[in-house]
Amino acid sequence: MNRLLSPQVHVSQLPSPGSVRRTQETFLRALGSLHRFEGRSSARTWLLSIARRTVVDSLRHTAARPKVSDRDDLQAAAEGTQPRNLPGFEGGIALTELLTVIPAERREAFALTQLLGLPYSEAALAISCPIGTVRSRVARARTSLIELLREAEAPPGPSERAPREPNRPAASRAKPLSTAAA
Repeated sequence: MNRLLSPQVHVSQLPSPGSVRRTQETFLRALGSLHRFEGRSSARTWLLSIARRTVVDSLRHTAARPKVSDRDDLQAAAEGTQPRNLPGFEGGIALTELLTVIPAERREAFALTQLLGLPYSEAALAISCPIGTVRSRVARARTSLIELLREAEAPPGPSERAPREPNRPAASRAKPLSTAAA
């Protein structure tokens, strides 16, 4: 007890509930297998090997058991541990919708390299074109997606017209004149 009150005691020397339990388990195992001690090594070495196996067994036992949560709301706890800046389900749907708007060649190059994670060289082999072409298609797809996102996120102003449909010339969007007004 004097060791615990001494100022030279290190924090690691203070007994914890787990260490007391493991110490008791070590001595119970040693007493149970005392009849097998053959004296080929010192009793200290034999006891330390039992202690080491006791600690390893304790760690395995703890790792194999599910963790008990002290929280009432496990759903909130699980959501709190998730990364915040990753796109979720809605983001995936929005990306899919945006990808349908850009041209097929750009969409294919973008999906292979950015969504599936293929290197540019493998994507070039997959779509049978030079690496430089894949790079330019991916860059143009990124630019198109950024523009589409900005348009979608911008609040509509009172003087703004209806959003322009991408990839269609302005002349094809014009409404035909009504001939029934005669």
